[in-house]
Amino acid sequence: MTAFGPLDISTLTELPAGRSPITTHVVYSAEKPTHLERAWARAVEEVRKGHQVYVVVPRIGAGDTDAAASKSDKTERPAAALEDIASRTGACAAVVGYVASDGELFNAAAVCAAGRVVGTYRKRLLPNYAVFDEARYFTPGSDPYELFVIGGVRVGVSICEDVWSPTGPLAEQAAGGAVLNINI
Repeated sequence: MTAFGPLDISTLTELPAGRSPITTHVVYSAEKPTHLERAWARAVEEVRKGHQVYVVVPRIGAGDTDAAASKSDKTERPAAALEDIASRTGACAAVVGYVASDGELFNAAAVCAAGRVVGTYRKRLLPNYAVFDEARYFTPGSDPYELFVIGGVRVGVSICEDVWSPTGPLAEQAAGGAVLNINI
């Protein structure tokens, strides 16, 4: 158990004043590829209107047969998908989880903006207990931390368990000036 100090809990029972409701859409791109194209077009339309768009990509992988895929397929296909997503960011930013490789595999998150990948965070704390077995498949990241200015805010990026350690990546990013952390 980790103690972080005093914690105030706020419960939002209604939208804050002036806030519009959020609309959520699921796009099943494998079954209906044209729907994915329309989803990106709608994202562009909303950003042009001054609205915000939040895109969640649950996984970029080699497909349903990951175990049988070759190592090159596990890294080349996700890299191509990541570049495609990045190319569509335009005026918005996206944080996308994927498998990075430079000879070793990393659980990674790419920060995409202005049509390209502007940075990558590699997960540092790899769980290896109960149902988690990440240390078996991935190498922990060790690159220097990068902070990104998104909408005028200094933002750090982390993945899952990286936020659980009071002295881990989240604390180090905060010490470096991060005001917000996007944890995927």
